[in-house]
Amino acid sequence: MLKGIVKTISESDFIAEFKKYNRQDNFSITGLRHLFESLKNLSDDMGEPVELDVIALCCEFNEDYIDDVIGNYSIDIPAINNDDKQEVIFNHLKDDDQGVNIITELFQLRVEDLQDIDEALEAIADHVYDNTKLLNEVISELGLCVDSLIDEDNKIEAVREYLQERTYFIADYEIPEESGQFFLYQAF
Repeated sequence: MLKGIVKTISESDFIAEFKKYNRQDNFSITGLRHLFESLKNLSDDMGEPVELDVIALCCEFNEDYIDDVIGNYSIDIPAINNDDKQEVIFNHLKDDDQGVNIITELFQLRVEDLQDIDEALEAIADHVYDNTKLLNEVISELGLCVDSLIDEDNKIEAVREYLQERTYFIADYEIPEESGQFFLYQAF
């Protein structure tokens, strides 16, 4: 239990303390707001005040971009399924006549037998449906990056689950001036 004088601070006071200690770069403003709310909730749950120790908080909590969390902790992201691969391929091919020609040649389809692009896509679908090897061959032939096919929602969910199982997970959020998803969590 804390002894001594306790001062209740606002969110803006909390953020100002990080600037005072020259630690404003450890977290974004959005991250500091989430951290403040989390500590306030913790204090309410415990029925006791929480000591504001900026240096300790910087050591104890991390705010990282999603790809950094994945890389730092070697998180396995579920592979994209064949239906999703096929959808991405077809969306790519709808706007790429040359891509259709490459694929029809790859599967030795006769383009003159096909009436339009939809028929070509249907013929390709018949050849690649639920065949991972062929789908990966098409992806390679078209020069598509498999990493870009991974659904962002799957990545976010995988990282969220990983952190929730191993640490005190506070929040995930987007930062308007940055691109991508950020996570705030207790370091481990």
